[in-house]
Amino acid sequence: MSMPAEKVVKQREKLSSSSVDLEGIYQDYVRRKKMIAKNRALTLSIILAAIIWAWIETNFSILYLFSGASNIFTFLFTDLLPPDFSAISMFIMPALDTIYMSYVGMIVSVVFSLFFGVLAAKNTTFHPLLGFTSRSVISFLRAVPAIVWGIILVSAIGLGPFAGTIAIGLSGIGILGKAYADLIEEIDMGQVEAVRSTGAAGFK
Repeated sequence: MSMPAEKVVKQREKLSSSSVDLEGIYQDYVRRKKMIAKNRALTLSIILAAIIWAWIETNFSILYLFSGASNIFTFLFTDLLPPDFSAISMFIMPALDTIYMSYVGMIVSVVFSLFFGVLAAKNTTFHPLLGFTSRSVISFLRAVPAIVWGIILVSAIGLGPFAGTIAIGLSGIGILGKAYADLIEEIDMGQVEAVRSTGAAGFK
């Protein structure tokens, strides 16, 4: 049984409209692909320009690697080997100071990072502005490496274990503070609501 002419016309119109839609989707795909290619080319050009600029400004040369090979072998077989065991006593106290600095810096970072982590978490902060400020402090402390904090504190306080301890503590606050904030935000709020239903509020 043949289909009516109206139905045949409607089906042809649907097919033609669907083909137009496919053509538009394909054109949009091509346009997006070209845009992505242009963005990648621009990014690579900026990176390449930065590399060339740094190469020129630092006077870097691959020949230095080969010309310095003799100095490397001289250091290894003249200064480093054989080891001078009589100098071990000179490094015992500095090694112990490094361990002490690490432990005290860790304690400082744990205590303060817990404080900032609770304030930075969205579900435990007292105010959104306070949470944003705490997040900003944590991000800033985490972005600066411990060696940079050490250089700043040595120039401000002076050379010694105290500057190193504070540098380790500041760097640890940034790392642990973000970890605490993320963990606190992932807790089950159902348990918190159950505790609040008993009359508890805040840290009570």
